[in-house]
Amino acid sequence: MLFKFIQQVMKILYPKKRSFPTGKIGKKIPYQLDRHLFSPCALKVIERLQQNGYQAFFVGGCLRDILLGYHPKDFDVVTNARPDQIARIFSNALIIGRRFTLVHVRFRNEIVEVATFRRDHKERAEEPSTKIIVDDNRYGSLEDDVIRRDFSMNALYYDPINKMMIDHVGGLSDLKEKTLKTIGDDAIRFSEDPVRMIRALRYAAKLNLKLTEQIKAGILAKGSMVLHVPKARLYEEFLKCFSQQNASTILAMMNSLKFSRYLIPKTVIASGKDKKIGSLLQWMNKQEILKEHHATLILLCFIGPLLKNLNETKTYDMVSKVLFDFQKLILVPKQVEYAIRNIVLNEKTPENIRMRIKPIPDIKRLKNLAQELLTKC
Repeated sequence: MLFKFIQQVMKILYPKKRSFPTGKIGKKIPYQLDRHLFSPCALKVIERLQQNGYQAFFVGGCLRDILLGYHPKDFDVVTNARPDQIARIFSNALIIGRRFTLVHVRFRNEIVEVATFRRDHKERAEEPSTKIIVDDNRYGSLEDDVIRRDFSMNALYYDPINKMMIDHVGGLSDLKEKTLKTIGDDAIRFSEDPVRMIRALRYAAKLNLKLTEQIKAGILAKGSMVLHVPKARLYEEFLKCFSQQNASTILAMMNSLKFSRYLIPKTVIASGKDKKIGSLLQWMNKQEILKEHHATLILLCFIGPLLKNLNETKTYDMVSKVLFDFQKLILVPKQVEYAIRNIVLNEKTPENIRMRIKPIPDIKRLKNLAQELLTKC
């Protein structure tokens, strides 16, 4: 609570974009960021790791947001200490993950996520038919860690104890120029983890960044690789894309790069209702909505415009088809699917299904918002 209060005060004290440190790429650049901009718990973790002889930095999104004038939600820490070494330093630590092992250092009201420096999969980068990375626990140095990151703006490292910024790949200049650039070959990076293509679109829309022509070409060439990503993971990325104020911009970008077909059913894309869907998403994201309501309302933004002027039978068929097609692309939870069927078709959830799914909280509020949304279709 205290940290959230401090963040609100900082929004008033530091409303404008902050200046960028300058210096040569690859050099440690003396630079001081106000400690109040960072989580006190994360600062403690970095200080403790350094006291025990390890390197430790803030990395990625929190620095990107601070430098662009935003206020971070998360503060990721990276170190050369291995997970077991981190766990020995912090009695409140928990090692998690298989594909990507992390350490959660737990405080009373916060969890600080600590990652160990990774090295790139160089032998895969040399192969023409690069495969998706399924194991990312090859530890390395800070320099190794830089090269394996996705975008230059996420490869900034800041030492708050010694007040140093480290930029090996030009992330500072790219942020200053408001340009999103991939580290290394775009096609290989997108092949290693196809979700990076979704993140590129989301970052560009959220932070008002320009996509390079190389990124656009990479998305056009490798877009179909997201079909190999687990549907549950794509569902989470789908929600992240369309539960923000720039959702309509992301939708337009996806359409222009022929990427929407991998997350959105052909029936929706072919309807020509993009502008209406975009305006509904914009309206929905301005409302005060419970986190548990977002998924249902987002899907209704895509389904609602297709139901205009349909009779009862055709409405039932359309809702069933679109939900079925969504399930083939992203793993929509059963409680969301049946909430939509209940709202649009007044269809009750079967008893055997109702007993197995987690109920959506404050369903009355959800129905009221959903009906208001549908009237705008």
